[in-house]
Amino acid sequence: MKSRLPDDKILLTVTAMAILALLPALISGIRTHDNVGVIINLVVILGIAGIFSGVWYTSKTKFFSCLLTIFLQLTLLTSIYIQGESLIFWLFPVIISGFYFLPIVTASVLNSLLIIIALFITYQQFDNFTLPRIVGSLILTNIFSLAFSMFMESKNRQLSKKDKINQLRNDTLELIAHSSKLTTVLHSIIHGVENEYPETMCSILLLDKSGKHLVLGAAPSLPDFYNEAIEGIAIGHGMGSCGTAVFTKERVIVSDISTHPYWANWAVLAKKAELGACWSEPIINGKGESLGTFAIYHHKISTPKDIDFTLIEQVSNLVGIAIERDKADNIIWQQANFDSLTQLPNRNLLLEHLTTAIDNAKREKKQLAIAMLYQLH
Repeated sequence: MKSRLPDDKILLTVTAMAILALLPALISGIRTHDNVGVIINLVVILGIAGIFSGVWYTSKTKFFSCLLTIFLQLTLLTSIYIQGESLIFWLFPVIISGFYFLPIVTASVLNSLLIIIALFITYQQFDNFTLPRIVGSLILTNIFSLAFSMFMESKNRQLSKKDKINQLRNDTLELIAHSSKLTTVLHSIIHGVENEYPETMCSILLLDKSGKHLVLGAAPSLPDFYNEAIEGIAIGHGMGSCGTAVFTKERVIVSDISTHPYWANWAVLAKKAELGACWSEPIINGKGESLGTFAIYHHKISTPKDIDFTLIEQVSNLVGIAIERDKADNIIWQQANFDSLTQLPNRNLLLEHLTTAIDNAKREKKQLAIAMLYQLH
């Protein structure tokens, strides 16, 4: 059981508890010689036991969840038809469980049919006072179960997206901790986001040394002609989503590129690249300086949701950490291999190049010559 998925464990537990709950009814039926009740309980127990075995040996949880729900509904309808309105109240747990074991739409349709058929069988057995209350209770149970299932499905999607973001964050931090190259880290971030959100295309643009233009960091899914066209774009207010975001140090959301004034000069280019929306987040370091921008593109007009804002913020923070770490590594390497006063290569860099040259000469079985120049004072 330890190695099984939570859904497997839940279904196995439910079926086992159902069998245990039905055993007393079976025993009672045997003692009272209620042959019809015994047959019904026996059929239900055997059916549930078969589903339990199927889950245990195959782990096809979705299939057996659907099978269990349909089996319970058919069995309950048969029991109501044979034994009458006394079993009508078993509809309530079956309706509720249907929304757990089945997709929402399927559960809604099957539960509605279950209610209609059960009432058609028993409506003559209720008085005018009881029947409307039974009907209302069943309909309300179905509606509230539907609403609750939709709410939980929405929450589960949000939690799933947050888990994906956390996994992306952990993977990126691991790459940064291992001092991977900046290009490797940036491409890993882009691929991670696009794999989890396949409807998106992402780009990372970095501010150049002049602090006035943006250069490509990573944008594997955008067309080459588009990346080439925006390479070196100047930052400034109204300079597309990314140029504006870096300049203002604020998030820029353009839900419709074709009509937004920031994209007036690039509308034709965006149309050729089939870009409909662009959300750009500036990458800011701890000193409040702009380092670049992380952007999410969509083919169609699109407005971000709260979870999208969380994604944009966390990814931009990760990119900022990667950029800062790369700068720190470059500074350390510069200080270790170049003289701080003359900015000329020092002994460490000489030994590194010399060792590499010797290894290459040995591998290729070639001779190596070294020329040394001295400056006389």
